[in-house]
Amino acid sequence: SQASILDLYDPDRKSTLQQVDGRQSFARTWDEFEGWLARRRREMAASQGEGLAILTEKTSSPSLLAALRRVQKTFPMSQLYFDDSSGSQEERGLELAYGRPLTTRLDLSKARVILTLDSDLLQESSDALRHTREFANKRDPDGEWMNRLYAIESSVSVTGAAADHRLPLRSVDMEAVTAILTRQLLTPADSPSLAEDVKQSLSHLPKTMVAQVTRFLEAVIDDLRVHSGRSLVVAGPNQSVAVHARVHRLNEQLGNVGQTVQFFESPATDIKSGGLNDLASAIADSEVESLVVLGCNPVHTAPSDLKFEELITRVPHSITLASHDDETARACSWRLPMTHPLEAWGDVRASDGIISVTQPLIEPLLGGKSPLELLAMLTGDPRDAQTIVRESIEESVADSLSNRQWRRILHDGFFRESRASEVRPELSASANIQEHFTSRVNESNALELVLSHSGATYDGRLANNGWLQETPHAITKLTW
Repeated sequence: SQASILDLYDPDRKSTLQQVDGRQSFARTWDEFEGWLARRRREMAASQGEGLAILTEKTSSPSLLAALRRVQKTFPMSQLYFDDSSGSQEERGLELAYGRPLTTRLDLSKARVILTLDSDLLQESSDALRHTREFANKRDPDGEWMNRLYAIESSVSVTGAAADHRLPLRSVDMEAVTAILTRQLLTPADSPSLAEDVKQSLSHLPKTMVAQVTRFLEAVIDDLRVHSGRSLVVAGPNQSVAVHARVHRLNEQLGNVGQTVQFFESPATDIKSGGLNDLASAIADSEVESLVVLGCNPVHTAPSDLKFEELITRVPHSITLASHDDETARACSWRLPMTHPLEAWGDVRASDGIISVTQPLIEPLLGGKSPLELLAMLTGDPRDAQTIVRESIEESVADSLSNRQWRRILHDGFFRESRASEVRPELSASANIQEHFTSRVNESNALELVLSHSGATYDGRLANNGWLQETPHAITKLTW
């Protein structure tokens, strides 16, 4: 958050509109772009938006989701795609376990025993600040009780460094670990002994390591049984769909749901959308005539075998709204400057449904537009961004806001009364978790390459920020 101030004054931020025609590039104004877009809007209206595709990052913003709904209502044949290059396994695993999309919120303040499986929930989680506070509050030796943290991970993390007990294990072996935990905790009578189970499931490990894993899991299983309803099992975002589904089943059977694990309805369940693979297939099949990319960089984030740069050049009309001339911008025919978050109206929804409002602290320095404003242009919505945000919050809570309430929200930064109601879903009886296990090789001499986000520059998109480059790594303390 603090380093984002430096991004506001980044000299490499995009400041001009460009239209590219072949090898020629022309400087344009917003008026010229709006004139071109108005003509395209009339053409798309005639075909109900057939051939229109919108790509954006996954979002919980009520106003942005409402704007996307308006696009789908205005252009019924249009298609929406989310950049699912990161974190999709968690969502798919949750949907596999319960049969519908949900939002998860973890409550570490109630967890006396915590098991993390390749999960750095104290640093990499979207709720890391709250997790850290709740975890630290229960580490007081003079308190009523202290929590206990077990970490099984493939590389040293902040969570692993803070753990009472840590077991180094390859990321690929987490599937075997969750299978062992499921058998030993849920069906112990029909399962082999723990020692035999570990020996069979992790046969590629040396005998000394098998014994170490057995002792570790024995302590974990005993602790989870004793603290049923007061424990928590968490898997990391890099883990497979099957691992996440099994973790949810473990938490359900241990009685943790409703205590340390809370579920809320997903804010985008009514929006029909696809992922990057779906968009790549649509472009390859010549189904996309107009592509609008909102604040994401699929040429950089998508798997290389999708060849997104080549695909975008096939689209007759491609528009990108970007803060920098990134890889995707260089492949599009219209390149528009995007506002910094400190220059634009917007909102976000926390995991428990509480809505926070972001307000501009300064007029756009470089004349950019926000994704919300561009979508309003696309649908011909005449409202300004503040009005869109306010009315989308009213729509989310199904109630109108008085001017006094709106000023209070702007003063506090969030809307206290917007917390969502917790739901208690039932496990899906028809889910076949086994078919979602990966076919990765389990061999003792096989090397494993684990790609993870940087704690400072994320996936590289923040590499231009010198303050973040100078931020010491949480474990190694290295910079740059």
